[in-house]
Amino acid sequence: MKRLLLSILVILSLECIAQQTLPQEWVQYTSDEYIFDIQCDLNEQNLPEAELKKYLLDIVRANIAKQIQVQIQDYAKLNKESKNGQATIIYLSETKYSTDVELRLLETKTYYNRTTKECYAIAYINKFAASRYYQNEISNFLSKVDNSLSIAKDFIDTGFKYRAKIELETILSEFNIISKDFFWLDLLGVSLNKSAMLLSLWNEKEQAINRLLTELQYGISIYLSCTTNIFGDEYQLLQNELKGKLSVEGCNFTSTPEDADWIIMINVTARKHDLLNLKSHSIYFAYVDANIVIDKSVTSQRIYENGISIKRGDTGSYKNAAQVACKQLCEELGIIIIQNIKR
Repeated sequence: MKRLLLSILVILSLECIAQQTLPQEWVQYTSDEYIFDIQCDLNEQNLPEAELKKYLLDIVRANIAKQIQVQIQDYAKLNKESKNGQATIIYLSETKYSTDVELRLLETKTYYNRTTKECYAIAYINKFAASRYYQNEISNFLSKVDNSLSIAKDFIDTGFKYRAKIELETILSEFNIISKDFFWLDLLGVSLNKSAMLLSLWNEKEQAINRLLTELQYGISIYLSCTTNIFGDEYQLLQNELKGKLSVEGCNFTSTPEDADWIIMINVTARKHDLLNLKSHSIYFAYVDANIVIDKSVTSQRIYENGISIKRGDTGSYKNAAQVACKQLCEELGIIIIQNIKR
């Protein structure tokens, strides 16, 4: 019904314009090969020529936008739906309209007859040129996806799984941006076979990315050896808390170095420092000193080796002070490890 009404309006507009002096070279833009709108006005108020042209151009641009909105159900957006493992692009409509709709490849022309004071404006889109443009946009994006998949696989093969994850997440976020181009293929009359081929490739690439991301969700394997000597006692809580921090970042842990992407060795010892005697209580100060080594298994590289010391105080004992220091040490070690395995 909307398309029928639109056709009637266009015919009436053209009949009205035909009674005027329509520039002959514009006739080609009124064929089925174009999306177009023409407006004319008689300058009875003697407005400046530039002002009248701008006024009519605003109208024809808005009318082109309305034509497009009618054909994609007022305002359509892409949604992804999974059916039998295949992502399908479907169209959902909203009662929302904006004259700011993006109109690439829109061209305009104006004409003013100073003798009759008639002013004309036309806006048009060449369907063939526009369809080639949007097909190229989709094809170029799919090539970009192939490149990102190749880069991600190289990262995985060389042990940089986190970099692979970032690469894949970045390209995946662009799918929704480019997906609107499929609207234009339908609107511009691209064959169903061509659209289906591009959509099949689109779905295939997106699924490949999602499969890899699923594998990488907890794909960074770490062998973590953390020994602590807090004045003769083992402090197991440090290793447990450190594993908790790394798990949040997508790491899993293995009991053998041979199965790990990263080998992390930490050795922690404690030493006494000051004792501050106050009237009612004493404050014990202690250091915990940690040596940390991070090796990358796949290349047998030593990525990081350094020491770190944390000083803290407690009213109970030197051991309590050292355990308080271990809490802060865990934060520092977590930052160091994450920075190195993600770079």
